[in-house]
Amino acid sequence: MYRVRVVQAGKVGSKSVQVVARGGHQIKVFKHIGSSKRKEGILALKHEALAWIVSHENQTPLFPDVPEPLLPLPIDFSRLVSLGVKSKLIYRLYRQIILDFNFSPKLSSLVVDLVVVRLIEPSSKSQAIKLLKDDYGVVHGERTMRSHLNSLSGQKTAIETAAITYAKSGSDFDCSMVFYDVTTLYFETFESNQDVKQCGMSKEHKNNQPQIVIGLIVTPDGFPLEFKMYQGNKAECKTLLPTIESFCQRHQIKSLTVVADAAMISQDNVDQLVFAGHSYIVGARLANLTKTLIEKVSQTLNQTDQSSTRIRTSKGDLICQFDTTKTSMRRRNS
Repeated sequence: MYRVRVVQAGKVGSKSVQVVARGGHQIKVFKHIGSSKRKEGILALKHEALAWIVSHENQTPLFPDVPEPLLPLPIDFSRLVSLGVKSKLIYRLYRQIILDFNFSPKLSSLVVDLVVVRLIEPSSKSQAIKLLKDDYGVVHGERTMRSHLNSLSGQKTAIETAAITYAKSGSDFDCSMVFYDVTTLYFETFESNQDVKQCGMSKEHKNNQPQIVIGLIVTPDGFPLEFKMYQGNKAECKTLLPTIESFCQRHQIKSLTVVADAAMISQDNVDQLVFAGHSYIVGARLANLTKTLIEKVSQTLNQTDQSSTRIRTSKGDLICQFDTTKTSMRRRNS
């Protein structure tokens, strides 16, 4: 790759401008542009060298070695002082998206800023306040933050109503299908609250610390609609029905299809969903099937890539597909 090199010329005070490139362990001169004693002359030769490189290379360099301009700049950069960098674009973008939800009552500016910064960089509330100040120049007091958060719990219904209204208008969501999953949030303390905070099966392997269980409903596009909080020792499969029933009652939904993973399935859940007029798509564990059913699936698919089968069972239709890539990965990892 060509580059411009300035070296001392034979004459005292004179400098030569060359176009060079490295070949192996040596630097080869491809073009001698000229020599000059004056600063303006050297700059002109550098421009000429760059023009030669552009005309002889097959592509424009990603980071061209642009010399100083021939004319003096209107700003004296030697007198400028760097005060730092503030990344405002992502902050403004996320903030405007949240404001477009048109929450009623409106969320305070502090709460919106907390949501934005924790989307950008998940952290504690105290750290979020510091990040807002250091990275985005937005200042909020920690004491003010805690007073705002105390009043936020009373706005849960209004926020969820605004969320589903936005989903219907913005992504044509019609409530016919929702996705459901569960997560846990643990507290860095060893004191349990008998009402909610309890030790249970932790997804973050913090079984010795109290936690809460969160059931979340989202659209097929992953847009969150509603959440429900449960005691930390609540079994995942026992959160599905109460969350779906609450969602349907509040939004006057008569029937929908629930998509969930295998941890949510139980015969009681299936029976109650069907009784309420709902449909379901649940990830199944093949290991829980009978030997006869597994053999039937295996014979039907016959290890043919992307082949599928649909079999009627007591819990509904079982849909299976054979994927050569995933099968090979499992064999390598076993």
